[in-house]
Amino acid sequence: MGDVVRRNGFDPGREPVLLTATVLAVVLVLWLGARSPRRLGGVVLLAVPFSTLGFAATSAPDLLERMLLPLGF
Repeated sequence: MGDVVRRNGFDPGREPVLLTATVLAVVLVLWLGARSPRRLGGVVLLAVPFSTLGFAATSAPDLLERMLLPLGF
């Protein structure tokens, strides 16, 4: 989902299916990953940095491609 948003941008009014799927996925992960309110807090605290790492991991190939193609590689 992150790759789709990164490539196309995100407009909730234009993409209601993507918004709905994202919300359902987040709720499902929180429901499966948190068995207590204390654990839910930990899951939420870890979700932000790890989603940032995931965004970086999906963006890295395109960034490297843009940097290397002008050099002729």
